[in-house]
Amino acid sequence: MVNLYIAKTKKIGLGVFSDSLIKKDGIAFRWKGKIIDIQHKLGCDCKICRRSLQINEKKYFYPKQESFGYYLNHSCKPSCYIRGYNTIARRVIKPGEE
Repeated sequence: MVNLYIAKTKKIGLGVFSDSLIKKDGIAFRWKGKIIDIQHKLGCDCKICRRSLQINEKKYFYPKQESFGYYLNHSCKPSCYIRGYNTIARRVIKPGEE
């Protein structure tokens, strides 16, 4: 069973961390929220755009506040990817890792 928690990151703000090992291709968590259409201009920094995850040209996951999805951070070398409503580990994620 994967146990996640929200904590302060090394850089800025809060992030999602694991206190157990997550195997490659294992489900880290399932998104809670809804899929919405956003037709804002590129570079928009409104609350919705900052917290949502783009899944195609105009569709976004908008996570429920206080859910793990709400605290995901951008990474140029991400540890997870999205498949359907699941967040999947791209590689082994060690305990204590964001």
